[in-house]
Amino acid sequence: MVSDLAGRKEERFPDEEPHNWISAAPDWICEVLSPSTMRLDKMEKMPIYAQHGIP
Repeated sequence: MVSDLAGRKEERFPDEEPHNWISAAPDWICEVLSPSTMRLDKMEKMPIYAQHGIP
């Protein structure tokens, strides 16, 4: 699962990663809700984000 938008504070952004993805959890996430994805975004994704401490 991937969020629509995510961001990190500059001081938490990793300097180097040995791969092409970022391993640090984002500081915020934005989901664009639409009727076709609302259930997935609210019922499945949001609890996962909360488990990882993403506000």
